[in-house]
Amino acid sequence: MNQEIIVYKKDQRKQTFDSKKLKTSIEKSCLAVGDKENQAQLFAEKVYQQLLAWLENKNEITTEDLRLHVSQFLNQYNPKASQFYQDFKEII
Repeated sequence: MNQEIIVYKKDQRKQTFDSKKLKTSIEKSCLAVGDKENQAQLFAEKVYQQLLAWLENKNEITTEDLRLHVSQFLNQYNPKASQFYQDFKEII
């Protein structure tokens, strides 16, 4: 990903997309439902790669779109972690 992507928060604040933050949240969701660390890292990387393909021609997104796509991609590897990711993000 060569371009900077702007993420619009619910309150309309803007921030730059942070891949490390995203991967960490996916890993934590996987760990929370019982995955081993190496499995959580693998799933996070796979989801990130799918997300990159989706982001290819975008320069801005909303947190809602980001959460939706991450959840859908993660659901392919670990449905429980996907549900945890969705639930956790709704609490924050």
